[in-house]
Amino acid sequence: MSMLTNNKDRRIEQLVFDNRSLYALNRAIKKGIIESVEFPISTGKEANVYRAKT
Repeated sequence: MSMLTNNKDRRIEQLVFDNRSLYALNRAIKKGIIESVEFPISTGKEANVYRAKT
């Protein structure tokens, strides 16, 4: 998630992900489990599901 390039993407990141989720995603990226988070598959009132590239 730290590879966001513009301010709009960064604002969306802050609205969607809490610090704990960002930490977990960054760890998964650093360990090579996932390469990146690409786009939302489904969004709802209580959860958002995103596609991750491996």
